[in-house]
Amino acid sequence: MKKIYSESQVPLLIQSIDGVVPSGFKRLITNPDQTSVFECIRDKTHPFVLVRNYLHYILTGNESNAFCPFVSLIERKNGYYVKEYPQAEEREVVFQRAIDELLDAFVLFSPYAERFQTHTDPTTVIAVFTDPSLRTEEGLKRLQEFQLRARAEFLTQGLMLANAHPLHPLGRGTGTGPFSSKPIFACMVPILILRRMHPGDAVFMRNDEEKRIHASFFGDTIHGCPHHSGGAA
Repeated sequence: MKKIYSESQVPLLIQSIDGVVPSGFKRLITNPDQTSVFECIRDKTHPFVLVRNYLHYILTGNESNAFCPFVSLIERKNGYYVKEYPQAEEREVVFQRAIDELLDAFVLFSPYAERFQTHTDPTTVIAVFTDPSLRTEEGLKRLQEFQLRARAEFLTQGLMLANAHPLHPLGRGTGTGPFSSKPIFACMVPILILRRMHPGDAVFMRNDEEKRIHASFFGDTIHGCPHHSGGAA
């Protein structure tokens, strides 16, 4: 994969979260002013650093134009939670376990008790897949297929499940599609991302049924976003 972003976010500040289920999640500290308890990762090749580079790129975008302005709220609130999944089982088993734990973690970390709400919520939970076999074209295709199958159920709960990886068909900086110059799904390491749906997600609804679900939360008005012009994560 061509390297899209060069700035490395090291040292990376993280916060361990102990005594909770699901275990193993770390909080990315993107706003140190909000907390004084964190650890540092200085290895530029660490998978969490690669994910942080990607998230920072979404914030800064091209030519100082953020690809997704909502990310600034997540950063201010230290809203990112990440967990590494080194594959030791069949892919489908790992993917399903990750999705189950993402949902449990979202409920745990979100400041809002109910999933079926429309609050502006910075909580964003991320599964990071580090097995080298998943970085093949076939492995990444399986991840995306799994995400698409699981997406519908999350939409009905007011949640968005997306994936990003090195070979994502949307936003690789080539072609003439709406995301051709905005590689917002091209992460150097495969990830699944779960967050609460918001009005601007109308542009990611792919068919009439998804648009109906989105409208059931936010009404029929199409909420445009100057940084998006259609497509699906």
